[in-house]
Amino acid sequence: MLKCVIFDFIGTLCNLMVDWKSVIRDITNEYVNEGVPLEVFEKIPGVAEKLAEVYDYMVSNFGKEKAYRVHAKVSKIFEDYEVAGVENAVLLPYTEISLRTIKKMGLKIGLVSGNSKKSVIETLEKFNLQNCFDSIVTRNSPGRMKPHPDQIILCLNELGCKPKEAISVGDQARDIIASKKAKVFAVALEPNLEELKEHFGEEAAMKKIYEPLVKNCDKMVRDLSEFTAFVVEKGNEA
Repeated sequence: MLKCVIFDFIGTLCNLMVDWKSVIRDITNEYVNEGVPLEVFEKIPGVAEKLAEVYDYMVSNFGKEKAYRVHAKVSKIFEDYEVAGVENAVLLPYTEISLRTIKKMGLKIGLVSGNSKKSVIETLEKFNLQNCFDSIVTRNSPGRMKPHPDQIILCLNELGCKPKEAISVGDQARDIIASKKAKVFAVALEPNLEELKEHFGEEAAMKKIYEPLVKNCDKMVRDLSEFTAFVVEKGNEA
């Protein structure tokens, strides 16, 4: 029986107008200053992925104490850019109607994001959506970030739901992999492949983004409208 739905944040519900090039430049400088080799993270796409994977590297090579200290400093740099991007944040298509529809069904709604708590809360308040969520898990919450399952499991616990009672949705492979590791049915939002190729190049777009998304998801949908229809269908099966 379906009892809850877990959403990713950026790229799924909304976009923050963040200066990503400056974010990557500043966190790169911080990592290098702390002794992390450049080659460890320059091959990792995306800021959230860098934070998650480099943290694991630091735990293995520097120990948990230094890993936590450096991660906190880098997260604060990232947070300052995120919060600055809230002012011009935009909701993605069907976000509000999807959340309102699922809420009316009596399902619990969770949010698991690699973004900071401050930026997530400020964005939700900007669009008056904060009351849609029964659990909000962010980069500042306990546990390792996606693609690890820790924060998906934390969200499930806060919602009072079992993995088999949940459906998740996200736009990145890390969202899908984290949900699958937590044994949650994982739905992927289909990316615009042409935009990915233009931005990352064809090989990177296919090998690092599109193919891992397709390979790991249980289902792919075009947008949140199609996802909501799927949730309604599953809800009616109960």
